[in-house]
Amino acid sequence: MKQCEFCYDLMEKTVWQCATCFAVQPWDDTITPFRLLNIAPHITVDEALLEKNYKTLLRDVHPDSHMNQSPQTQAQAALIASKANKAYDMLRDCKSRFLCLWSILNKKNGFEEVPLSTTKDVPFLMRIMELQEQAADALIPLEEERDRLLIGLQNSFEFFDLERFEQNLSRILYLKKLITH
Repeated sequence: MKQCEFCYDLMEKTVWQCATCFAVQPWDDTITPFRLLNIAPHITVDEALLEKNYKTLLRDVHPDSHMNQSPQTQAQAALIASKANKAYDMLRDCKSRFLCLWSILNKKNGFEEVPLSTTKDVPFLMRIMELQEQAADALIPLEEERDRLLIGLQNSFEFFDLERFEQNLSRILYLKKLITH
């Protein structure tokens, strides 16, 4: 919870506009795409809720909604609309959403940005080779492995295990390449 920059009331509902005086708040760089669009930080997202929250936010920060306000408020609203567009695109894309979660986890653990390593995980690569041999023309074993890794990715996020999260993310991205080719 934070205070409104203008009327000093506590703001609970949104991160960008005061519910009391309706003032658009200055942008805060600690706001994650999940928080901006009021979506729980999770591996999977409810697409309908994501779209609904996105459209609601855009309607509220659209420049036409702030035509009679100060240039500063108009600029803040335009910035939030821009951030909302980027957040929406990021959360709709699986890989971008994973990287966003990884970044959030990274910051909670007090680390700076750490590049994701390429897959050099020999036991994992051996398992994938076995699954490919079993699969022949079917992708079902690879998709099942991906689903198992998604659960592991979510668990590592929830338990702030950066190392396991990075490993699962790297594995999922590798699998995605195999499944789509």
